[in-house]
Amino acid sequence: MTEAVPSLREALALGIAPLLAPIYDDIIDELCAEQATVQGEGWSVLARITIRFAKSQAAQMQQLNADAALFNARFATVSDEAEKRGAILDFAAKIGADARQLRRDRKAFDAWFDSDAVIERYRRRVGERERAYGFAIERAGMLAGRAMQEGEVTGSGALLARELAPLLAAARSHRGDPRIREAAYLSFLHVANSSGEEATTLWTDTALRDTRRAALDLGESVWTQCHAFSALLAASPRGLAPVLEQRIASARGGESAARQSSQLFLRRHLARMIAGAVGRHAFLQSSLQLLSTDPDGAVRQAVAQAIPILPPELVNPYTTRFRLDRDPQVRAQIFADPAAIAAAGGIEPYRGHLLRVLAREEDGFVLRVAIDASRLLCEWAIENSDEQAEATARALQQALVDLRQRIADPKIRRWASEAYEHIWLLGDAEGQAIAAKVRAAAGRLREGESCRVGALGDAVAGDPEKVGRVLAVLAQRDFGFDLVEARRPLLRRGDRIVRRLWRVLFELRVNATDKRQAHLHTTGREFIGTIAAPSPRIAELAPTKVPGEPLFQSEDGNWRNWLPLVDHVLGAVDLGKPVRLFTSEGVTTIHPPAGMLRRARLYWRVSANFARFAEARNTTGHDFVKLLRAEGIDLTFTPHQAVHLEEEEPAPLPADESVTRFFSVGAPFALLPIFWDNAVSYFATVFANTLVQLAVFVLLAWLWFFGRHIVIGRHARRVRDAIPLRLGGWGTRGKSGTERLKAGLINALGPPLVSKTTGCEAMFLNGEAFGDLTEMFLFRPYDKATIWEQYNLIAIARRLKARVFLWECMGLNPSYVRVLQQDWMNDNIGTLTNTYPDHEDVQGPAGRNIPEVMTEFIPAQSVCLTTEEEMLPILQEGADRVHTRMRAITWKEAGLVHQQLLDRFPYEEHPYNIALVAAMGDELGLEDDFSFKEMADRVVADLGVLKTYPQARIDDRLLEYVMGNSANERFGAMGNWTRMGFDEHDLSRDPEVFVSTVVNNRADRVPRSRVFARILVTDIAADKHFLIGSNIEGLIGFIEEEWDIYAAAQSLVAEGEEPLAVFDRLAKMQRIPASEAELFGRLEAMVSGVGADLSGEELVLAASGGALAALLESKAVPHGDAILEHYEQIAEYHKAYAKLRGAISSSGDPASHDADMRALLRRVFMAKLVPVRDFYIKGEMIVRLIAAQTPPGLLNRIMGMQNIKGTGLDFVYRWQAWEAVARACEQALDPDPAVADKGLAMLSSFQEYGALSDERVRHTVAKLVAADNLPPSYSPQQVAAIPARLDEQLSVYAEADEADGSGGGGKQDGAASRLRAYLLAMLEGFIDGGDAISRRRKADKIYEAMIAEQISSPRAALELKKLTSRQKGGWLANSIGDRLGRLPLLSLLRR
Repeated sequence: MTEAVPSLREALALGIAPLLAPIYDDIIDELCAEQATVQGEGWSVLARITIRFAKSQAAQMQQLNADAALFNARFATVSDEAEKRGAILDFAAKIGADARQLRRDRKAFDAWFDSDAVIERYRRRVGERERAYGFAIERAGMLAGRAMQEGEVTGSGALLARELAPLLAAARSHRGDPRIREAAYLSFLHVANSSGEEATTLWTDTALRDTRRAALDLGESVWTQCHAFSALLAASPRGLAPVLEQRIASARGGESAARQSSQLFLRRHLARMIAGAVGRHAFLQSSLQLLSTDPDGAVRQAVAQAIPILPPELVNPYTTRFRLDRDPQVRAQIFADPAAIAAAGGIEPYRGHLLRVLAREEDGFVLRVAIDASRLLCEWAIENSDEQAEATARALQQALVDLRQRIADPKIRRWASEAYEHIWLLGDAEGQAIAAKVRAAAGRLREGESCRVGALGDAVAGDPEKVGRVLAVLAQRDFGFDLVEARRPLLRRGDRIVRRLWRVLFELRVNATDKRQAHLHTTGREFIGTIAAPSPRIAELAPTKVPGEPLFQSEDGNWRNWLPLVDHVLGAVDLGKPVRLFTSEGVTTIHPPAGMLRRARLYWRVSANFARFAEARNTTGHDFVKLLRAEGIDLTFTPHQAVHLEEEEPAPLPADESVTRFFSVGAPFALLPIFWDNAVSYFATVFANTLVQLAVFVLLAWLWFFGRHIVIGRHARRVRDAIPLRLGGWGTRGKSGTERLKAGLINALGPPLVSKTTGCEAMFLNGEAFGDLTEMFLFRPYDKATIWEQYNLIAIARRLKARVFLWECMGLNPSYVRVLQQDWMNDNIGTLTNTYPDHEDVQGPAGRNIPEVMTEFIPAQSVCLTTEEEMLPILQEGADRVHTRMRAITWKEAGLVHQQLLDRFPYEEHPYNIALVAAMGDELGLEDDFSFKEMADRVVADLGVLKTYPQARIDDRLLEYVMGNSANERFGAMGNWTRMGFDEHDLSRDPEVFVSTVVNNRADRVPRSRVFARILVTDIAADKHFLIGSNIEGLIGFIEEEWDIYAAAQSLVAEGEEPLAVFDRLAKMQRIPASEAELFGRLEAMVSGVGADLSGEELVLAASGGALAALLESKAVPHGDAILEHYEQIAEYHKAYAKLRGAISSSGDPASHDADMRALLRRVFMAKLVPVRDFYIKGEMIVRLIAAQTPPGLLNRIMGMQNIKGTGLDFVYRWQAWEAVARACEQALDPDPAVADKGLAMLSSFQEYGALSDERVRHTVAKLVAADNLPPSYSPQQVAAIPARLDEQLSVYAEADEADGSGGGGKQDGAASRLRAYLLAMLEGFIDGGDAISRRRKADKIYEAMIAEQISSPRAALELKKLTSRQKGGWLANSIGDRLGRLPLLSLLRR
């Protein structure tokens, strides 16, 4: 029957995920406005409307580009400022500015409106039209396909051949954003899928030719290639084979690393595409075999993932192949969806694979996936009444028991026990009946609530052990249960929190100023039943200040729920009866002593010493049992009965020694507007005010306060509703990075967006239509966050025409979070990363209170995604309360994100966060691979992530900076040092590497200063230590103290080590050349690094004969003086080392040389320190200082340490700016004109050039000019203007450097300097309030200019960065720095 034709609006949304479709409503509105221009009805009419709209978008883009070319030509030839402004205004008028806008633009010349701003406005218009163009092209193909399916048109009809075909041909050759070409091939794919037969018309022949070309074009975007291959399969399967074979073969060739990384996704797409088609086209088998042996594990994983859609005869062979794969993530993949593979290839062969893995596998992740697969397979078999269900359950249970005996890792044993118990319950009819009754009762209960369950009476009376065992299985992924045995048993779900004696006593003893306000601190758990089934989840991941909480033990993968909590013990003592705890491991019984008086005394002792008992329970465990037994409380443990094993009679399951050890005596233990006159009188006097006046004043104040909030709240909701898609995120750890990943993913879809995030600084990301993300500072007066910034930013986002708003919740107070989410935002999708204990003074105090607070963030009647596992039941209950669907992203999804996909990210991102955002993409109808690639390619990394910035060449020195400043404690700092390979540098292996640190000290973090002083002295080997920040003298003092301690502990006489070995080790730590080979190796590295043509023999001969200076001068070696200076320094160190080593070797008393050894080491170490005492020094000057201190020709690997705030912040900004320039230079040289245009646009408008970018930019411009292959939108004059912009910005730093007179080092010593700094700081503090008002107003003006498109994004980012930096202090000194000497007082202060 013919399907009814929907409205145009409805038709355009077909096939788009419901949550995603609203972001296209702006384009759909434009399209619907075109509907009156086409007469008729039907799918073909809808397609014609869309095609006509697409053509109009192409025409608008063509006109915009023509206007831009004319503007560029005109602007390049004018020099008078008035003419420039006239050209800018004329261009603004051509691209859409009306008379009112032009009047505003003319006024904005006095602020920030310039050529960069108007060019960005043009690019924004092009992006908006490209976005509409791409949408219309893809939808036109879909609508035309539906018209074919309904028989309205044919493949050779006018609609396709004369209207759609020319449109797609033009789109396939579009040289702008690659997403247009992607849309063209996707549109063709829609048509091909709808034709039902192989395409043979003339227009399709042309389309197929272009499609084959795109499929083989390595320079095309990956998604274009993917759509091209899919279109070939649909339109011309016979023509696919040679293209496919050629493409897979080229994938194994020598491609660049970057291209190979992207092509990974094409081969993964081909794997899934071929797997779904090989049953219809047998010739594809050879290609599938090639992909199954691909050298990249991520590709083989995609084949394994596609096994369920293979023909049945291929399922088992490919499962066997991947079960034996060398990559654990590939092996794990075949067990990720056991039901699908078993349904495709049969349960019996799949069970065999599973049994083999359980018996032989050693990898923990693979085993965990296989264990989970055992449970899932049995569930599927029983649900589908498979005849193999019982045999499968028996075999897998036996395999799980054997696994527990074979594997030593307690975590794997715990997982196996849980799976075993789950399978037991699936096969036990009585157990299933009990479980059904429990689920029916518990489904009505919230945590802590209880009810009578009469239906359980007989089961509890007849077989209480089975009831407890069933409860334990149900508690595995939910709250635990407490059961009072009676004729009508009382069932309690989860923990009931009430006032407890032990907590009152504990809080009376503990005085603290950081306790959470308006929160009851006298509560604890109450257990009343004799049967308990504690959940293995809901544990703290780190201890809080509340004792007795379940604490996650990483060794066991849970909180050892078989070991009772102290609250369980108190419950048993109170009851005076044995209490049984049922877990997946077995039954733990608490035996309290007899006698009421004895139990009362015992109850008091345990309550009074609760914290001591709790500490013992969460640390050693065995000591806890001993303490209880000493008090007369016995604990016993009994394993469950094995009823499905091969023995004829039920027998106890083998007890796990890692469980029973806690209950065995002596066993080893484990590791935790009034009227005006009256108003004037009221405010002007402090007496004679009447009660009426006071009442009226209070009433007006109340009306103003609450009325303002009501109005703002309503306005916030209106603003919110104007943004179709809202995505919020919260969590304890990783939320900032996750929001940036989400912004990168949404940016790939092309809508305008605003993303509020924080990290090291409060920022927001601004994304234009089909444009890149630009990071902007979210100006906070004095860096203080309030919830009003959320209101302000969503208002800005709406005025920026954002279609998507992403935000990171920075509220801590539950009331504020409730306002933000429930009242203002009501997100379409919310994400919660985790509920790790933090901010207990606001959200605590106990670990379980954190997720309780975070439930306030769950949007109502929406979707919430989380990677939290331990506290998931609490979050789930919160979601149920507001009728929201909670989706958990578990260890499995995170673990299956292949390492090669993780390696594509520009920094180390946690796989849980990546899996979380991929799940969000899935909710929006996006494929996982699209999410993985676009996240990695488009993420704007937070300032503080651990990453290596691109190498920069400055005056024949290479600098490479590793951002490790966020690690502000020893463990993190040393972890960064090791992970980034700094510990592996050695003069004998890499003499070309010069190792440096930049230690950013803070005067308000004195203990941290001492820690890092110790690290510099004792833990790391480096050539230079640049000390920046505040309290540099204090840091140097700590370093000297630590050195004295370190040196005093060093002696040539050490047990088990020869004196010479000790000396060699200590010298190596100071990077003293230990041999002439190392000395000359460093010399050769310097000379070759500057490009000098000198052999090693010549250098060695000259250096040995004292003629090195003459040789370097005669050969005109660049930087010869600097090379000689460094060589002579290290040669002197080597000479002193060799002399002392010889003396030690010939001495009968090595200890007598300890003083000489310590003196040498101290001299070498202290020479490495480069203190920069100017706290307000610019980051550019630090870069120049480091370059000047780096020997020519060498690579200086620089590790940032200790802190990122203050002085170091601007230093990191310089590297961020350099990274943007490096990327733009690479793009400018790309053969794709669209990519090159993007790079040139960045270089032409960049605002933060510095020494790092100088050489690279000049080299790039030279190559572009020489190649004579510029993008159509750029003229040689425009490219030639880039170095002029570079010189202009560099001259500012050169003038500052000259005025400073310190060469960038900022070494301002003496009393006059300190007096100047003190007086300026006092004066600044006095007048900073006024400057703060000015800063706020300027920030608002910048935001207004962004909305009015009167400032370029780079300029806006720079101005906001300056404002943020200004409020951190030192602005007065910087503001008057260039005026010093003009005023006598200032001149005096300067001197």
